[in-house]
Amino acid sequence: MRTRRTRIIVAILGGLYLAACLAVGFWPTPADRPLGGVVAGMLALRETGVPDAVGYGTLEALANVAFFVPVGALLAAVFPRRLLWVAVLLAMALSGLIELGQLLLLPARFASWGDIIANSIGGAMGAAAVAAARRHRSRSSGAP
Repeated sequence: MRTRRTRIIVAILGGLYLAACLAVGFWPTPADRPLGGVVAGMLALRETGVPDAVGYGTLEALANVAFFVPVGALLAAVFPRRLLWVAVLLAMALSGLIELGQLLLLPARFASWGDIIANSIGGAMGAAAVAAARRHRSRSSGAP
């Protein structure tokens, strides 16, 4: 990142998104419970020809991936290009800490290795998007 203003904006957005991740991760009941009707409606798409493989588990995994894309992107925005892998490791660590907290502190929640994997994939996708944007920007500006 080049400017102080950009760093401040990323820090604010990152802090807000981290707070959202922690709120969702440590909510005492499953986060999708209030969305039961929405989830049921999406799963009803199977009646229109969507394959049976697109069930609740698939929907949950995709939501976990999508939820951590911004985590990876915001973390990657903080690190220089050569250290983008640190952003992925931090996203993985955040996911692991959330799942450990659910296991130890929240009896109504279910800790899952699958969630850690899906969140880590999302974090890696976010970091990859930042890397691609940086590469594109450097090519279009003629910088090495």
